[in-house]
Amino acid sequence: MSLIVDIRKYHLDNLMNDLVNSSQVKKNWWGKKTDTYWEFLKNNFDSIEADLNAHLIADFFVYIIDELKYKEVLSEYTSVIANNRNSFVTLLLPEDRDFLLNVISEEAFFQTFEGFAKKLNGEYYEYNESTLKENFRNLQIVLREITNDHGVLINMC
Repeated sequence: MSLIVDIRKYHLDNLMNDLVNSSQVKKNWWGKKTDTYWEFLKNNFDSIEADLNAHLIADFFVYIIDELKYKEVLSEYTSVIANNRNSFVTLLLPEDRDFLLNVISEEAFFQTFEGFAKKLNGEYYEYNESTLKENFRNLQIVLREITNDHGVLINMC
């Protein structure tokens, strides 16, 4: 099964409650399911095209959450959305951006992350140095889309 990363930019004035509500798959009384999440994102968020290896970015978020004890500012919303979607979701704000950019720009980051990813993936580890650097360069570009007025939503499904 392939992992997909979907990145969206949103205005910070967007109501988080509407996003949380749209993330719920609803059933009517005769069992028909209604899922408006992707339509809500299409209508209210701007898609960001980024050439990212979804597995590598997933490993990065495992690294920062497990090893660095990172907790995003809007974690109370993303935990509900992630549970509703049964996937990883993160809503990033300027404070999150600053933390993540600082982590990526540390001198020992690539070596430390590579060691973590090798241990995490075991025999299935498949990243080389150029893949790591290219993906983290692209992730930095995505993170720089976050401003005082805009955040970034990352879905991994």
